Amino acid sequence: SGALRGLGGKPEVDAAFDVQVKDPARLMRLANKEPPPVLTRLGPISLTGKAQGALEGFTFNAAFAAAGGTVSAQGNAALAEGGPKYDLGIDVRHNDLPALVRVFNPDYRPGIKDLGGLSLAIRASGNPDAAELSDLQGKIGPVTVQGSAKARFDGPRPAFDATLQANEIDANA
Repeated sequence: SGALRGLGGKPEVDAAFDVQVKDPARLMRLANKEPPPVLTRLGPISLTGKAQGALEGFTFNAAFAAAGGTVSAQGNAALAEGGPKYDLGIDVRHNDLPALVRVFNPDYRPGIKDLGGLSLAIRASGNPDAAELSDLQGKIGPVTVQGSAKARFDGPRPAFDATLQANEIDANA
């Protein structure tokens, strides 16, 4: 629900959305498409959020839930003449890492009994010429990670620079 105003001049949005799909595979079949196997393992999915402000600079928050986990994002974005820009926080959570991996690889069996969950938080900002991921903090099972990354797309070749740190990783997990 919401409104899009100023279509003849300076467009502004004030909208909220709440999309719930109990069976995404069934939805694809209704469109006469055979769903990929991963879609049959996602379970119910939802996408909720809000956006408010001028399209040349608006705030938003959104949350996507599937397979027992969530991905949420909140921040600012702009669809200005110089190209899109964004500055947002992203949070990823799942309480059962093996169950999440099995959505994509049903045969996965972890090497340790209680592998744990997934929690990641990161700041993302950028425009068509550059992107930056900063303040990465999280846990992937028993592994603690932190770091940052930058990319430039305005030269003859893309340039990437990343710094990632993790504690000791058990390759048998």
